[in-house]
Formats: sequence, C-alpha cells, structure tokens
Amino acid sequence: MIAMGAHPAVRFAAVGAINTIAGLTAIVLAARLFGAGTYVANAAGLLVGIIIGHELNRRWTFSSLQRRSSTAPRYVLAFAASYLANLAVLVAAQEWLATHPMLGQAAALASYSTVFYLACRFFVFRATA
Repeated sequence: MIAMGAHPAVRFAAVGAINTIAGLTAIVLAARLFGAGTYVANAAGLLVGIIIGHELNRRWTFSSLQRRSSTAPRYVLAFAASYLANLAVLVAAQEWLATHPMLGQAAALASYSTVFYLACRFFVFRATA
C-alpha cells in the first residue's frame, strides 16, 4: 500500500493504475452487459477514468481543499492538453522520426503522463493563497 506521505508523483502513478483498471472495466461492462459499440464503450471508460482520477487526485494525490466546481473544468482541460501532447509525440515519432511503433507509443505515454502530472500539480490543484 502506498503511504499518504509518499511523493505526489508516486500517488499520481497509483491513481493512473487504478484508472486503467476502472476504465477497462467500464469498457468491458458497457460493451458486454449493455451492448455498447466500440466508441461508446471507449467513451464510457474515459468518462469513468476522468471522474475517478479527478476525485482521487484531488483528495489523495494533491490533498486539495478546492471545490470540485473549480478543479473539474481545469482537470478536463489538463486531460485534453495531455492527450494532445500524447498524439503530437506519437505523430512525430511515427511520421517524422520513423521509430519503432512501440517506442513511439512509449514516448507518447511518457509525454502524456508527464504533462498531465505537471498540469495537475501546477494548474488544476495548485495551492491557493
């Protein structure tokens, strides 16, 4: 178990792992139990991940006392910016650098995680004076 005193980056990674499991579970449930198509199931997984990730990161990772109404819109913006960074790195790796597809995926994932963590730490859940 990860202690509350662990560095926020470690807690952020743990939340990411939890989100991965929750998102995949939502995708499978949406598809198999409710007959959702691929895109709807994927959207359900993303929505579940955003909701769970926001709450866990707000309360546990960054111990923010800010209201959800102020952090949630910023969290969605941070997610979107991180996803765009992921796509930019993936396109650059595949189209311009012609790297192995899995190396491109790894670099894209690293960029997503880094941008999202920094955005959450300094924009979404920043300490207010």
